[in-house]
Amino acid sequence: MLLTKPNNLSIQCRIFSTSAVSWNLNLLRRRRGPAVSQAFAGYDVERLDDYKFDDMTSAGQDLLSAQREVRKYLRKTKYELPRLKKFAEPFNPPTEKQILRFQREYLIGEKSPIKKKVKLTFSLSDLITHANLTPAQAHKFVLLCGTHYSPPKSTTKFNKDEFPYRGELKFVCEKFPYHAQNKKYLSDLLDRLIKEAKEETDTFEDIPIDLRHVKKRKPKLCYPKEWLPKILNQAEL
Repeated sequence: MLLTKPNNLSIQCRIFSTSAVSWNLNLLRRRRGPAVSQAFAGYDVERLDDYKFDDMTSAGQDLLSAQREVRKYLRKTKYELPRLKKFAEPFNPPTEKQILRFQREYLIGEKSPIKKKVKLTFSLSDLITHANLTPAQAHKFVLLCGTHYSPPKSTTKFNKDEFPYRGELKFVCEKFPYHAQNKKYLSDLLDRLIKEAKEETDTFEDIPIDLRHVKKRKPKLCYPKEWLPKILNQAEL
């Protein structure tokens, strides 16, 4: 197909071609002569030999593909990872003042709602020490947290005589589209809980701590025994 521009410049192009290889070979023959034609004759689709079913199986092709992918990452490990040494930073463990632990999961190369999920965990005794909570304020704080509080694994009761109180609190947020927003929400929520616990208008000292969510619930059998299949004895068989 020839397209002619106003300046008499002809451009040869091919639109919706189903034989691009043959067309390219014909173009090379016209431009470069018979030498090029003989060099590319073996790649002509029309001159290919009949398929003899001597190729690798699908399982073999999958194995080669897996090997190529492994070798690709091995090359990255050998040639590209050493370049990242200049960006390495020494590990600094959290100090005693950094009592909050924010955790999140990141899946590389995947779009998953779990990326925005953030979990906040901290020790109750550390919070009482750093927030300067009194026993009454700590009791109110645990009441406000509700099921987010878990006592030590060695007990399922809240010991009011032991101060600072022990246990762990866990909060999870995934209501916002980005993990930074969820992290900020959890931080603000903790600040509001501490502020509300320090309000002395009502300390709720007469309300006990509810730990029913910690106790293991025994499964209840709701399937009628009459519906169970009858086991026949050897004599009946």
